[in-house]
Amino acid sequence: MQVEESRRMSSKSETRGDAPRSYAPDSRSKPEPHDAVPGEKGIGKSFLLATILIAAAVFFTGGQLPEGDAAQIVNSRVSTSVAAGEQLFAEENTAGLEAKDFVVESPADEAGEATMLIWDFNAEDGDQIEILVNGKSVYPVLTLTNQPAAISVPVPSVVTVKGLKDAGGGISYAVKLPQSGLAYFNAVSVQGVNTYTINLKN
Repeated sequence: MQVEESRRMSSKSETRGDAPRSYAPDSRSKPEPHDAVPGEKGIGKSFLLATILIAAAVFFTGGQLPEGDAAQIVNSRVSTSVAAGEQLFAEENTAGLEAKDFVVESPADEAGEATMLIWDFNAEDGDQIEILVNGKSVYPVLTLTNQPAAISVPVPSVVTVKGLKDAGGGISYAVKLPQSGLAYFNAVSVQGVNTYTINLKN
């Protein structure tokens, strides 16, 4: 009986995963995490083994880059080397970021949409934002965490991130469009906004 219960507990923990939270426009309730980001299915055995080894390395090293390297990456504002959900600082550190608007080029899927991932690259402290797509609020309140939230957006479109709550140290976050491979680092003040103009990449 204990063995069977242990298997059920193990099965639950394995299926939960670290996948991004996926959000549907106009939903007001917190959705359940999905098992994979769109377009990232079909992991091979060798890739899975590499992922396990990397995860183990992150676990044993604390999961953060050296502070100097992290600050350099964040100050560059755009990176091709940062994975979605990567925590760069153990404590709240905006690395001197100022609010900035970005023009982003991204391919679209067959439905003419792209996936936008957004997360807190600092220690989680409860900062909150609102997300609008083409002026329409699709997430009135989103609490930033290290687990990336996945939002489907049309291409082209304008995505607006509005600051709602600063739990201390500033509202800083990262955005990544997996289709483009680029991560963007930003900061927003309470009631301030950042815009991401997403154009179709040919």
